[in-house]
Amino acid sequence: MMSSGAGSQPQQSAPIETMPTVYAEPGQPPTESTVDVDFLKGVGGILKVVEMVFSLVVFICASVSEDHKDACGWIQFVSMTAFVLTIMLYVFHAFKLPPKFAKSIPFKFCEFCYYATFTLFYFISGVVAACFATGNAALSAAAVSSITTPHPYNVLRSRYNML
Repeated sequence: MMSSGAGSQPQQSAPIETMPTVYAEPGQPPTESTVDVDFLKGVGGILKVVEMVFSLVVFICASVSEDHKDACGWIQFVSMTAFVLTIMLYVFHAFKLPPKFAKSIPFKFCEFCYYATFTLFYFISGVVAACFATGNAALSAAAVSSITTPHPYNVLRSRYNML
């Protein structure tokens, strides 16, 4: 049994592990984070999250409808494909991957083509849903959500660096 006399030191608890702080040497730029926080907090990141929410709303509305399964199948295809591709674009931008592919892939042009294509697809699916929406609240909601999905805003943002 140990006595706590004048010669013994008090036990210290283990230090709490924290993320290491990186300091830049004078004259050196600070190290760069792998996640683009400016994108996540900016207009582009917020619009991509809004796109994902709208895509899920359109998919759920088309899935709930029990009438016109062919029309609902097209709407579901468009919304889920857009949802998956938007998640991919969100991850690409969040981890700053487009500049790494800039030499081999014209990423801005590819993104513009994606948004232009899915703006057209969403418009078509909205018209299809509106045509079959008589007396069907789920297809009416799918029609409104399809047409108001924010793809046109991203076409402007990606092509003309607007917003």
